[in-house]
Amino acid sequence: MAVIHELKINPEYFVEVKDGRKKAELRKADREFLRGDYLLLREWNGYRFDRQLPVKVTHILPVRDFIPGGDDWVIMSFRMVTLDDISEIISAKVNDAGESL
Repeated sequence: MAVIHELKINPEYFVEVKDGRKKAELRKADREFLRGDYLLLREWNGYRFDRQLPVKVTHILPVRDFIPGGDDWVIMSFRMVTLDDISEIISAKVNDAGESL
């Protein structure tokens, strides 16, 4: 079953994702990210959340595979959510662990 991970993202990076120019994210592996999961990217301006954007994880690259000491980090590739994803999102589990919002 897919999981939805809520993550903070700075406004300048949010816009890059929204406009289709940013398609990957380097993140601390503080939860079990898996290919097929969803990220709910929440634009964080330092004191409140503004916009939200759902994306689907298409690939996970553990940083430890190419940088010594990168055990706690992953690079996640993602794509925008499509209508075909809706039924899976409805049945997905929301991850309430990890980064506090």
